[in-house]
Amino acid sequence: MKKTGIIAAMMLSLIYHGYAQQMPLYSQYVMNNFLVNPAIAGTTDYIPIYLTARQMWLGINNAPQTVALSGHTPLLGQRMGLGGFIYTDRFGPIDRTGIMASYSYHINLGRIDSKLSFGLSLSGYQYRIDESKLILNETNDEAITGAVESAFAPDACFGALLYRHNYYVGLAANQLFEFNVGINEYNKNKMIRHYYLTGGYKFKLKMFYFGYAFDYTFGSIADYSYGSHEIMVGVHIGEGGIKGSTLF
Repeated sequence: MKKTGIIAAMMLSLIYHGYAQQMPLYSQYVMNNFLVNPAIAGTTDYIPIYLTARQMWLGINNAPQTVALSGHTPLLGQRMGLGGFIYTDRFGPIDRTGIMASYSYHINLGRIDSKLSFGLSLSGYQYRIDESKLILNETNDEAITGAVESAFAPDACFGALLYRHNYYVGLAANQLFEFNVGINEYNKNKMIRHYYLTGGYKFKLKMFYFGYAFDYTFGSIADYSYGSHEIMVGVHIGEGGIKGSTLF
């Protein structure tokens, strides 16, 4: 029997200070919240595998592009979960390619017919900058050699999730290490901790596993861009095989 349901969701991202984009941006977190919260791993009774592609700021050269492949699975009757994803994120002269592995533990809360899960992920990524693509105000800047510089950085993410079959509320902290990525003695880029607060409720409508999102940006960038596209396709392997509380 085909499952039904559509999720009405909200997401609040809290980032301290005014730094440029460091984390990949997604519109369809509602269908794949695992990308921002490792506690999602194992919350379903199947193995969801998603491929997400996002092109931001159409009409602007070298605008951010993101591709991510993710999946997770329940273990021991949904008492635990394992997952991971690989991604590449490109923004002008900067590339970031990484891999992440996640573990989660789920606790039954019988009094409220829900579950509480905690998740931890460890990741590593390569930070790369092509200095030949930089537009300089001063051509004699000693910090800019015109070469391709790269550095490797470890990181971690922690998340918590309260959920049952028709709702969820989650909080996650990404870039816990706040690693200082130094590609040379002049150029250093500190990773800033990101917090994600998410929530959703499922209504009884038909569910699709194909997603498309179009984002229109207000503000000064709207003079140069006519929006962002994001496409996601997914398959749920073994759906319906486990009874009990399951998310989505």
